[in-house]
Amino acid sequence: MDYSQFLVMKQELGVLAVFLIVFLYDTFMPQRAGKALPLIAVAGLVLASVAGFCPRCLGSECSTAAFAGMYATSPVIAALKNILALAAFVFHLSPTIVFICLKSDQILKCAVAAVKLNRYTWI
Repeated sequence: MDYSQFLVMKQELGVLAVFLIVFLYDTFMPQRAGKALPLIAVAGLVLASVAGFCPRCLGSECSTAAFAGMYATSPVIAALKNILALAAFVFHLSPTIVFICLKSDQILKCAVAAVKLNRYTWI
């Protein structure tokens, strides 16, 4: 297995780094320093999301795939991940709303698939 393929998942690695920093801060800092924990978590996730909007920062300016095509990303997918990360972690929208936003592209896919199937050119 080529472990360099994990570097394609830059947005996920950014969020993982924020979670690890928050975990280590919560574990090793004194209890009275815990008041800054929500601020550190939100600031880290905002920085990870803002870096995700900059394609040169995370290298998402082109479509890439990893793990034999099981993980694929493109600029559109990267933008959607950033918007949903901001909605969930910064604006604290409910998981139901974030899930509906995540699956909203399925309606568009169904419309395109219906047109394609009705032309009988899909074979």
